[in-house]
Amino acid sequence: MHWDRALKSHSGRGLLARGKRATRQEGKWQNGQHEKIGELTHTLLGDPLKIKAMKDPAKPKRPTSGYLYFCEAARPKLMKKMKGKKNKKINLGDIAKQLGAMWKGLSENDKKPYVEKSLKDKERYLDEMEKYNANQ
Repeated sequence: MHWDRALKSHSGRGLLARGKRATRQEGKWQNGQHEKIGELTHTLLGDPLKIKAMKDPAKPKRPTSGYLYFCEAARPKLMKKMKGKKNKKINLGDIAKQLGAMWKGLSENDKKPYVEKSLKDKERYLDEMEKYNANQ
């Protein structure tokens, strides 16, 4: 195998300084060539593929948080308010920021119905997980 050909950069100059060849001794590259080879393979081949484990479609969905229930209720009102402004495009990032600020500004009393919904959903999730784990 010709390492000197494999280590050529795009401009045609070798990556090795002053014509030194990369040699292997006891499984290690000399003169820091291992890092240069790693950089070159990254630039030419890209990142290695990461294969995710397949998800089980029968597994129950995680419980919804109180904040998400709040967003579900408040988003349509906020969208109508944003559409009412002239020459203003609706930016989803801005809506998310406003929803976060609104949630942060709510008192514990105002958050209570959303938190209760999330607790009920958490109970549902735990029950379904017990059934799911029993069948495994």
